[in-house]
Amino acid sequence: MLIRSNTFHIHPNFHAGSLKNLGWLKILSAGPLQSFVVDDPAQLPATANDGWRPLARRSLGLLSALALISIVAWRWGLGGPASTLRWRAPGACVEVYRVEIDEQFRGPEVAAQLGRPEAHERWLLALAGDPRIAGGVRAVLEPETPESSSTPWPSSASSSAPRFRTGWWSAREVGPAAPDLACRAASWDTYEDILATAWPVLPAHPVRRGDRWIGADVEGRCHETVCIDLDGPPSGGIRGPHTHTPIDTPTDPGPCVAEPMLEELTWIESDHGQVRARITGSWTDGRVGAKTGILTSRTVEWVAGRPRWAEQTVEQRWVGVTRYTRLEAVDECGGRSFFMFAVQRGARVQSGQIAAIRARLRAGPPLDPRPL
Repeated sequence: MLIRSNTFHIHPNFHAGSLKNLGWLKILSAGPLQSFVVDDPAQLPATANDGWRPLARRSLGLLSALALISIVAWRWGLGGPASTLRWRAPGACVEVYRVEIDEQFRGPEVAAQLGRPEAHERWLLALAGDPRIAGGVRAVLEPETPESSSTPWPSSASSSAPRFRTGWWSAREVGPAAPDLACRAASWDTYEDILATAWPVLPAHPVRRGDRWIGADVEGRCHETVCIDLDGPPSGGIRGPHTHTPIDTPTDPGPCVAEPMLEELTWIESDHGQVRARITGSWTDGRVGAKTGILTSRTVEWVAGRPRWAEQTVEQRWVGVTRYTRLEAVDECGGRSFFMFAVQRGARVQSGQIAAIRARLRAGPPLDPRPL
C-alpha cells in the first residue's frame, strides 16, 4: 500500500475493508508527519495511482539517509575515532626487552633431517638512540645467562658474547628487519628477526579498530614455496619466481611472488591519556595442507610508540618446524607501567641484568672508540 497525503491517492488494489480495520493511517510526505482517520473508503478517489511514485522516491531517499547514518554510527561506535600509529625511536632511556625463541618439531625425523635439535633460546635486547644520526639506534643483543648480570663483559669472545648492532627508526617502520622471517624454519639473524617480529610496518593514514593495511613485503626465498606445483613431479616442481607463471593463474604471464604481510588493528583504547593498540599480522604461502604450506601469525601491543609485548608463530609445515618468538619490554622507559606489566606477565629479568646490559650498550664494543 502506498498513499500520498494532501491528494489522498491510494493504490487501487488495496482492499477497502482493511482501511476500517486500521482505523487510522500515518502518511509520510514532504511536509511534517500527518495523521488521517479514514471512516469511509468511498471518500478517497478510486482513480489514479500516479501519486505513489514521488512518495516512493522520497521514502527511498529517507531510508538511504537513515541507513547511512546508522552505518556511520555503528562504524564510529565499533571503531572509535581514527588514531595515528607511529613508532618512536629509542632515546636516552635505554629500552630493554626479553626475547624467547622456542621450536617444536613435528616428529623425531625432523631433527635427523635438519641435523640439529629444537631451539630454545632466551635473549636480552637493549636499544638506545644514536645522537649522531637522525633516527639512528644502537643495540646490543646477548643471551640471557647468569653471566649477563655478574660481569660487565664476558671473559672471552664466544657465542655468549654481546652482539653490537645498529638500526634505523622511522615513523612507520624500522630496520634492518628480516624480510623472510615469515617463511623460515630457522633463524639466520636473531637481531633482524626480532625487529621483524615486534616492529611491523604501520599504516600511513589514521586507522580505527578493524581497519587493515598492507604490511612489510615477504621476500627472500619465501617465493619458492608460493611457486611450488603440488601436482608436479615428486621433486617438487618448483617454478621460478621471475620466469614462470603463477600456479593459481596459469594463463597470467605475471611473476610468481609471495604476498606481503596483512596487518589489522584489532584493539585500541586510551588509558590515562596513553594510547594502547593491538596489531595482528598474518601471512601464508597459499599451499597449506597437512604437511605443506606455511602459516604465520603475529600480535603486537603498541603503547606510546613502542612495543610492550609481541608474539609470533611461524608454522613451517614443509619442514615440520613451528617457531615461537615472544618479546616483552622489561624497562621503565615510557612509564613504569611497562616494567610492571612485564612483571605481571612473568618476565624473569632482575634489575641487575637490566643495569648490566645498559652499561654494556653505553660502553660499546671494546675496540669501538665512540662512546654512546
